[in-house]
Amino acid sequence: MNVPIAGKKLFTPGPLGCSRTVKEAMLTDVGSRDTDFIKTIRAIRSKLIDIAATTPGLRSSKYVRVQQFAYHKAGTSQRLFKTPSQTWSHQFPWGSPFDHVARGWHFIPPNSMQLVVQSYFRTESNTVCLSLGISHEEYTSVLLQGSGTFSVEAVLQLSSPRNGARVLLLVNGAYGNRMKVICDTSGIPAEVLEFPEDNIVDPDTVSRHLSTPGAEYTTVAVVHCETSSGVINPVEEIGRVVKRLAPDAIYFVDAMSSFGAVPLDVKGGRLDFLVSSANKCLQGVPGFAFVIASKAALAASKGEESDGGVTIV
Repeated sequence: MNVPIAGKKLFTPGPLGCSRTVKEAMLTDVGSRDTDFIKTIRAIRSKLIDIAATTPGLRSSKYVRVQQFAYHKAGTSQRLFKTPSQTWSHQFPWGSPFDHVARGWHFIPPNSMQLVVQSYFRTESNTVCLSLGISHEEYTSVLLQGSGTFSVEAVLQLSSPRNGARVLLLVNGAYGNRMKVICDTSGIPAEVLEFPEDNIVDPDTVSRHLSTPGAEYTTVAVVHCETSSGVINPVEEIGRVVKRLAPDAIYFVDAMSSFGAVPLDVKGGRLDFLVSSANKCLQGVPGFAFVIASKAALAASKGEESDGGVTIV
């Protein structure tokens, strides 16, 4: 017996919080070697870099309210703005970023607090555009068929050489502590620099720690938004500290509950690896996580990952 259930807004991640278009997309079965499947994977990977590139960093405390509709064509280097009174040749529905992957467009609603003032520039035609932080030439994305924790383990394995690995974990909550469990289980030597759960990871404290004799690490890892408390760590500032005092270390950020929603300057923060999951801020379905990776860091890590576990190359 089919009992109709009235639709309602469910503010939970995963299938319960997916838009109708995302759910409808799941109704199509495509073989893993099918041309359409390969094209879709390529489009998603490209789109993830676009999202990472167009999430502005906190370059100042002054924000502007976007009074225009904005659309960005996937794979291009600019985002164009037009006022609501101007018409577009295409109509785009509201929804999550994943709704538009097949169309190749990402929609920014009007009146959203989006961009730092310094992120704007004007072209010769006086079109307002957004300067992107990273490029497809510098960064790539890797899809992983597994949970967010799976991707965290993959990067920790990848960035830890078979000989001489030493990881510094900047911890102020449960998900930072989970990285320690992963390292211990995987046999990766790791140290914890711990902070109170209701405080941020303090860049000055990190600076002092990295300045002490013998503080040499192959990887420094931190959680952007510590889900257990909601505390958002200043990962851009921390990244600059890490690269100044430990330039050879891999800098790894777990952005599981922030990517695509909370401003994060990937390039300005000197991130080598960032991980997140489809079913968080992107409002996709559970089942795969992804890594935003510096191509240089990815290439340098190949063949050096620790034995056992999962990795991404």
